[in-house]
Amino acid sequence: MTSDNKPHGLYILTLAIELFISGSARFTLYWLVAIIPTAAIVGVFFFTGDAALSMPLINAVLGLLLFGIFIGGIVVGYAPIIFSLAAYLGYGSGHTLTRYALGAREPSTRENEQIYEMRKAILEGAGHKEMKGFSGIFIIDSPIEYLYLIGTTLYISSGSLRSQHFQVLLAHETGHADNEDGAMILALRRLVFPLSYIFIANVRDFSTARPNSREIVAERPNVPTNIPDLSGLDSQPATVFFSIVNSVLFFILSFAGGGLGVWITSGLWAKYFRERDYLADKTVVELSMKDELIDYLEQKRFYDTSVPFMQNWQPANEQRIDWLLLD
Repeated sequence: MTSDNKPHGLYILTLAIELFISGSARFTLYWLVAIIPTAAIVGVFFFTGDAALSMPLINAVLGLLLFGIFIGGIVVGYAPIIFSLAAYLGYGSGHTLTRYALGAREPSTRENEQIYEMRKAILEGAGHKEMKGFSGIFIIDSPIEYLYLIGTTLYISSGSLRSQHFQVLLAHETGHADNEDGAMILALRRLVFPLSYIFIANVRDFSTARPNSREIVAERPNVPTNIPDLSGLDSQPATVFFSIVNSVLFFILSFAGGGLGVWITSGLWAKYFRERDYLADKTVVELSMKDELIDYLEQKRFYDTSVPFMQNWQPANEQRIDWLLLD
């Protein structure tokens, strides 16, 4: 890892996979789709007029169409890679397309006031230490408690705003902002073609539709209800089927829509982001909120899926608690 804490080698490897596989796949698919209407237009010109008179016009139209298709192919195939590289270099806030991909909204007046008060308390706790702010703050309506830093923009779930742990969660994300971790997250997100996020959301909806133990008990009243652990029921064929289909769908999306490089190198990226979480926790400790963070980790599951196709990138709660107790 380099002095600026960015894993340049890992990012270049991820970018190369995207360039030669995902980008090329999108470029090729775009050409295959675009060539059909192009051939139809040329055919209409050729068969509806005098062939000798139409040839110069056909050539001109064909030339313009092929040029437009080529430019369109470059944009569809390789624009995400260019934008990702720009974010990696620090150009990008993450509150334009990212906001709509996440379904985020502007905070209400009351939400703004609550965020301002919590932010003010954190800055006061920092004393003379200068802490970076956020270029924008948006709300995601979800009962799950989580905050995302993407670029320089903070995304807050409505559930976390109603939580007693909101201040410590905000302090943790402030630590990420101070360490400039958002640029790396935005760079990885931008490798995915914007249209693909619609399908990613649908696949996630599909994966959450898989049967769980509670549903199985409801459907099978003869299953004993005094069994404390029903996790074994989740290994039945239906659940395995959902997992396989979910994996296949994600592979197709990442192959053509971008993100394959992140998926292939996800183990290495997970290691990197775990280290960044420990650094963000260090900021929480410096703000004298260690006990509050431990209390949160003992009660809640740390949740974050802001980078598509990469899961389980956070250290386990118990490992984070160990680190906090040793600090």
